[in-house]
Amino acid sequence: MRGSITGFISVSLGLMLTVSVSTTVLADDFEKRFKLLESTIQDLLKRDEEKDRIIAELRDRISDLNAGRRIPEGDEQRQHDHHEHDHQDRAGGDAHEGHGEAQHAHHEGPDIFSLELDGGSVLRLRGLGVDTALSAGYSSATDAQLNNLQGGGHDPSQNGFTLRTVDLSIIGALDPYFDAETHIALFLDDEGETRLELEEAFLTTKNLDAFDIKMGHYHTEFGYFNTLHLHDWDWVDQPIVLSRFFGGDGMRQIGARAGFTLSPDTRLLIGAQNAKGETMRSFIANDEVFEEAPIGGRSANANEIDNLAELVYAARLSHGANFGSGQQWMFGISGAFGPNATGNDAQTRIFGADVSSQISLRGDRYMLWVMEGMYRYYEAVVDANNSLAADDLEDWGLYSQLLYGLSSEWALGLRYEFATGSGESVGNFANREADPFRTDRSRVSPLAQWQFAPSAKLRLQYNHDDSDDLADDDVHSVWLDLSWSIGAGNSGDDH
Repeated sequence: MRGSITGFISVSLGLMLTVSVSTTVLADDFEKRFKLLESTIQDLLKRDEEKDRIIAELRDRISDLNAGRRIPEGDEQRQHDHHEHDHQDRAGGDAHEGHGEAQHAHHEGPDIFSLELDGGSVLRLRGLGVDTALSAGYSSATDAQLNNLQGGGHDPSQNGFTLRTVDLSIIGALDPYFDAETHIALFLDDEGETRLELEEAFLTTKNLDAFDIKMGHYHTEFGYFNTLHLHDWDWVDQPIVLSRFFGGDGMRQIGARAGFTLSPDTRLLIGAQNAKGETMRSFIANDEVFEEAPIGGRSANANEIDNLAELVYAARLSHGANFGSGQQWMFGISGAFGPNATGNDAQTRIFGADVSSQISLRGDRYMLWVMEGMYRYYEAVVDANNSLAADDLEDWGLYSQLLYGLSSEWALGLRYEFATGSGESVGNFANREADPFRTDRSRVSPLAQWQFAPSAKLRLQYNHDDSDDLADDDVHSVWLDLSWSIGAGNSGDDH
């Protein structure tokens, strides 16, 4: 009996010990599993936060594309480019390296073609794009009057239809040395003749540590608007003061410029370009300019470039600021200096200041505001051959435009502009008031826009023009503009 009791006790103790050891092991295993589960949950939460951030960023980018806004490629190009848009997000940027700087929504994707060369460099064809703009409209002015009122070379300028442009863009690079762009415009003039013009062909160096050089034929990086291509315009016509100072196709020529990144948000650009040609209207220009639209009615008496001092020199300083809550601003000042053709010592000086902002509102709503003012001093020397006395011709003007995005598709806008000056016009003009290129002018332009596809939009714009050179000061015009873009790769320019 005692042996049985002893055996029972031994077995019981053995079972209790086994249970105790098993419980300890299970507890340790449970604690390890719990810690592993906790670590996994924390990792999943972090990944979820990262996913939400990426989704939010992609949603903003898609919203920008649907609204027609260009996505900036770097902090220093926060608004224009682009350049400097350079246009190049919608509100402007290192202007227009770019306004700049971007506004239109070209297709973006991988390189169309790339080839690795000896030495490790890579030749890339990054994008091909075609931008087309077609306008139809009516004006109370005659077609002859519209040619002066609609001073932009690609403005709608006749009753009926206008093919404003078919713009081919070719974007490439030779990494890691430089980027390259070529932009060619094809359009029909008012007589129905086909015209072809080279807008830009340039390369820009890369990887030089806060310093770059642009070389080739390019839009002078002056102010907000001048570096924009037509497909980047928010309104269907060029501002009056730009047409007066820089001509119908903007100020552009062959030259080179150096760019300095002074801080992530501040850029300084200094460059030199040839003073001749129809796109250098305020400087030496050419015979066609002086025949069709001479500044102040003056004639050309000197058009030779004898030394480097007779080039046109331009400089621009721009600074971007992010005030939070979706507010991005860009401030810029610009200057251009060079000879004009009225005499051997005649000089032209142009100054400008611009401010632009992009404000993101709730939902897909946004607000884009731009204001740019310009002043020109044109020194007209004595013209003994035509009995013209020396005179200092001064002109100035500004425009201010506000575009309010109601959604990713619809937007309403209003632009106001004026231009005036001092110093008499002569020659074919009785005085400055009779000179369509210098008379007092103002324009109010409300706009409605429908972005019915990421790369296509329809705009309806009304212009009320008041120009002192017309017998009927008030001119009413309505323009309906359809523009679209097709492309492959990264076919958007960085302006």
